[in-house]
Amino acid sequence: MNYFGKQDFVIKGLKLKHDGYMFDGHGFMEWHPDNGFELKLFVENDQYKPSKNKKFGGYKIIKDRDRTDVNLMLDGYKRAIVPSINIINTLSFEIDRVLQLKCNRLLFFEDIFVADGEYWTGGALYRITNSNYNFPDTLKRITKHGDTEVERCSEAGGIYYENQHLQIRVRKERKEYLRVTFKISKEKYSQQFALKFPCGLQTALTFILGETVQRLRSEVDCENSTVIEVFKISDVKRLKNYQALQSFKNFNSELLVNLSEFFTFGYISTEKYTESYVGKLILSQLVEAENQISRTSQELLTATILEAALRTIYGVPFLEEGKSKFDVSYYLKNEFIPQYSDGKKWRVVRKEVIKAFERMRHRNAHPDWLIKEDDVYSDNRASDTYLDLRIMIKFYQQMILLMAGIKDVKPELPNKI
Repeated sequence: MNYFGKQDFVIKGLKLKHDGYMFDGHGFMEWHPDNGFELKLFVENDQYKPSKNKKFGGYKIIKDRDRTDVNLMLDGYKRAIVPSINIINTLSFEIDRVLQLKCNRLLFFEDIFVADGEYWTGGALYRITNSNYNFPDTLKRITKHGDTEVERCSEAGGIYYENQHLQIRVRKERKEYLRVTFKISKEKYSQQFALKFPCGLQTALTFILGETVQRLRSEVDCENSTVIEVFKISDVKRLKNYQALQSFKNFNSELLVNLSEFFTFGYISTEKYTESYVGKLILSQLVEAENQISRTSQELLTATILEAALRTIYGVPFLEEGKSKFDVSYYLKNEFIPQYSDGKKWRVVRKEVIKAFERMRHRNAHPDWLIKEDDVYSDNRASDTYLDLRIMIKFYQQMILLMAGIKDVKPELPNKI
């Protein structure tokens, strides 16, 4: 399908489970990148009878058990899935057996013949901001007419990396899109890794570029079919506090690939790959903190990341009734830093991080609204309080790099501005 064009689908058959009953049916679907997928489904089950106690309207907490997948049979595709939708309390479904849905994400499974090759292959389309990033590599473009080569040229501003297990090529299109192709060794990586690699790459791009990179489309050639994920187009937001550090102004393609691998494992297993899982959650909460309107909310969310990350890495859960005292300073000094680097080299940074962490958490977890001379957010204190925020964001970047096994992570502190 053409991502940027409108497209209509006829749904020849469908299956979904609701209230313990399996429903069949048919319907229609429309795609537009700005609106996502809009479906009108006509479902059937002669034996289904709604509960007499069922209520419609009002508020309800939606739990995982309330969600269901809708399996679709389409022309030209093996099948498609509308993942994890909620149809609880849908009046038209209960009375007329008509279900109208809007969804931002759909999975297609397309029949293909796949040779028994050495690589998982795939590609993806991402959206970024219209910014002039310094992408490190020069790519070659070859234009052919049939089997005849018509033109050969080089283009600066791309990303290319290859080793014996992985090859990736990233090309910029129309200033705000990234077109990616990749090959992943079957000898080293599982099919599950290949399927999650577009997620890991998206997270790595967000980490390096400092903006909420959006995945619009991805596809991976698996053993029996090509798995295609399509997403509604959405806005990309720049993380201003994060970008202001300019930590990755000049990055190389190897860093992107190593981080993509690291984050991909975090999408596969939270228990087996705890560090990768924690790394992507650190970044996710930094994004959430940037979305807060007030500085106090930004600081409080940013400060809580450190304790959450250390608790998760070292298996120290929060307990109720005051039994969950956790010494952040101890775990940073005696566990995290020695495990991933040289404690002596990180001594100055570690001490400043703890000071910033304690100041930010204290002034935002125990605030007052008094206007006084030592107001921490007054004009004459703004530079100091903002430095605390910069120190914490910078250290979270360093934590992720250390957990990812990146060499030569420098124990640096950001400048005061």
